[in-house]
Amino acid sequence: TASRHGRIWEVVIPKLANADEIGAYNLKINVPLSFGPELYLSPKTAASEESDRRVYLYNKESFRKTGIILAFGTAQNFDFKLIYHLNNPNIFSSKTKIAFPPDILGVQQIIYRQIKPSPTQVEVDTDGNYLATYLLAGSQTTEVILEGKAIIYHPTRDLSKSGLIKDIPPNLVKLYTKPGKYWEVGDPEIKALTAKISNPEQTAAKVAEEIFNYVTANLTYSPSRISTELSRFGAKDSLKNSDQAVCMEFTDLLVTLLRAAGIPARGLEGYAYTDNPNSRPAPEDALHTWAEIYLPNIGWISVDPTWAATTNGLDYFSKLDTNHIVFAVKGIDSEYPFPAGTYKVGAGGKQDIEISFSDNSEFTPKENLVFNVSFPVKINGGLPVTGKIRLINEGSAAVFGVNGEVEIKGLNPPYRKKINFGTIPPLGSKEMEISFHEESFLKIGEAALTVRLNYLTFSGAVKNLNHDQAFRIVTVFVEPDLNPLTIALGLGLLSILFFLLSLLGIPQKLLDRLLDRLPARGR
Repeated sequence: TASRHGRIWEVVIPKLANADEIGAYNLKINVPLSFGPELYLSPKTAASEESDRRVYLYNKESFRKTGIILAFGTAQNFDFKLIYHLNNPNIFSSKTKIAFPPDILGVQQIIYRQIKPSPTQVEVDTDGNYLATYLLAGSQTTEVILEGKAIIYHPTRDLSKSGLIKDIPPNLVKLYTKPGKYWEVGDPEIKALTAKISNPEQTAAKVAEEIFNYVTANLTYSPSRISTELSRFGAKDSLKNSDQAVCMEFTDLLVTLLRAAGIPARGLEGYAYTDNPNSRPAPEDALHTWAEIYLPNIGWISVDPTWAATTNGLDYFSKLDTNHIVFAVKGIDSEYPFPAGTYKVGAGGKQDIEISFSDNSEFTPKENLVFNVSFPVKINGGLPVTGKIRLINEGSAAVFGVNGEVEIKGLNPPYRKKINFGTIPPLGSKEMEISFHEESFLKIGEAALTVRLNYLTFSGAVKNLNHDQAFRIVTVFVEPDLNPLTIALGLGLLSILFFLLSLLGIPQKLLDRLLDRLPARGR
């Protein structure tokens, strides 16, 4: 059947039941060109075009193990409204951090419409989460409302390009193969199971797929648990309660087994649109969980073991649809950060996640990186000088890979330094101190400061920012720059001079001469 979801057309055909009892089976799928460009298809097959349509041909063997899913379009657009209920139970003020939906380059773009109230800061953590800081007074309760747009893309992935596990960068192995509270990587049972179901001599993609298939085949989704107070089993207890799994158990077991095999993996939490809760379970106003895997030569890919198990064999490993929105990435910690939808303090029965398809293409991302440079206009030779570069993103979309260099001409020695600010999300800011000096105490002249920055937008466009400033170099003995350092230096020099003169008795002689000149009655 073909159905349109937002801006995407989807054709879904379940895998063959009792395939061994069927002799020959051929399937021809005609797709109108009006559906748009091909976004993804699984299993893959060649397409031919006939006037106003594309034609896809499948036989029995091509989809006996998996269903068929074809999707057409460019990207999916969602409007969202997220509500966070915050409470400070203490009598003193305190800071709290909440996770806003992050950008994932090539996969998910977030554009903010409004944030009420505004946070004091938005920063990016190691996993790429956008963490917003709020300062709450003692006993204060507040509600944060975030509205915006999510654009979900489907980058092509070629798993045949995957390298071996030994090709994975060591820093990623160190970060993303560690155990966590719900990821019992070092448990003997987990390690033995990993060794049993995977072959480390294969590519990392093949090993990951073997583990993925094991999880989807050996856990059974239990919809009855959704209506109860959910407790998270973790990977080891998921194996003991294999018929009581929900998306958390599928993801925790997959992440744990992958990590035990030496493949970096992390959990993703967020929203997943479904038009069939039975085959693609994602309860309303409840979070869905899936996984992200790192493959050498390919990068991070998202997979959904739960939906692979509940859709009668549809492929959610070699591709993922455009119906998943990430609210939070859990890689460094199996519990933190908490995603939108879990901040329920004082919320009652209010719906905190509102998401709908968006046809509004007029709301476009706006990057507005404000560039503030604070350097003195006059410096003293021989003394250290410090300046600051501060960047603030006042736009509705993040900027990426902010980097550049600082160059100062006219100094001895010449000064040049590379600088890197990374990603700056909306309402985020970053600051960097720059320290330099002119070697000679006696130098008098001019110097020129240049700060060059460039950054990427989500689409890959390169943008540049520049700042130029001239300043004077003067000797501290003639024209001191009155700052705490030069004042202290001046007082120190005067103290040394006074001490040296005192050794010669000069200060006492000057005092005696002054007293001799005073009238007798004034003494």
